[in-house]
Amino acid sequence: MENPFSSTPDQTPSTYYLQLTAAFVRGELGSSSATQTYFKKPLEDLINEENKELVKLGEEKKLELNFLKKQNAAPYLDKLFGILRGVQPDQVLNLEKKQTDFVWQLVDEFHYLPTIALSMDKKQVERIRSLHKGGFTTLSTKENLPFPKLQGYPSNQFDVVTSTDGFETEKELMEALPELARVTKRFIILTFSEKFNQKMIRDYLESQNILQFRIEKPEKYCILIGRK
Repeated sequence: MENPFSSTPDQTPSTYYLQLTAAFVRGELGSSSATQTYFKKPLEDLINEENKELVKLGEEKKLELNFLKKQNAAPYLDKLFGILRGVQPDQVLNLEKKQTDFVWQLVDEFHYLPTIALSMDKKQVERIRSLHKGGFTTLSTKENLPFPKLQGYPSNQFDVVTSTDGFETEKELMEALPELARVTKRFIILTFSEKFNQKMIRDYLESQNILQFRIEKPEKYCILIGRK
């Protein structure tokens, strides 16, 4: 499905993820600027010009917006998005220990898809909360999880669970795998360094009844797609 918020009417790409940036500005400034029309409307009802006005206001107020500037997606992430388009999930959980840009690219393309993004990076959590407050309600998060335990989420809850570059070491990923495998209902999609022990990761997931596998290596990364 084409994302109507990812470009201007003449199809020239915006510098920012436009709707996301507008939501962030509203979340950060809403209480002090609520008299403005574009703070009162539902986010999805804003036209491009109103979104751009919000971006301009955020820049004038010197908000930190650089994290929402569009980046050229690495080829392996392009491949991952192709996989997600094929899967057509009804809900996604993304787990990361360090801050990544993947979640912004994910929700920009799949803006209609309920997504929970969990991170140990406090700034990342604060940003997601501001986006949600500003009207981007399909994206949410939680704070103070006893990482990597996903307490409060029952087994087999999420259609798709993802983690892309969210773990810097093999040990961190292996610590998170039990919970990732537990809460996924259909698919688990991981990206990790080609230096990680693929057999160990695969063997563990097989022990958790994730039995259908594909591992691809488009760059110096591996993409693992597993299905229950």
